[in-house]
Amino acid sequence: MPQTSSNQPQLVTRAKNATTHPGEPDVVVKRKRRTKAQIEADNKAAAEVKAAEEAKRQTGMKKIADLEKTIDEDDLNDVMPKPKATYRPPSTNEQPPTHSP
Repeated sequence: MPQTSSNQPQLVTRAKNATTHPGEPDVVVKRKRRTKAQIEADNKAAAEVKAAEEAKRQTGMKKIADLEKTIDEDDLNDVMPKPKATYRPPSTNEQPPTHSP
């Protein structure tokens, strides 16, 4: 054993760590490569999914636009005439109501 000063404790590797490789998880793992055919197939599938979602969105927006159009048409057809004025000036023969105690 090497000589150390009395102030420093001697470094000893634990038995459990003697055979482990702590840096191993940090090593870059090689990714599996895809062929051109696989890439094209994946891109085609993704494009089909995207097109289906866009078509669904367009259909929904068209339904909403049609609904708003029918609501606007109904609003135009349901125009109510203005109510007639109900105010009538008091006549001179009528007495204002009196409250009896």
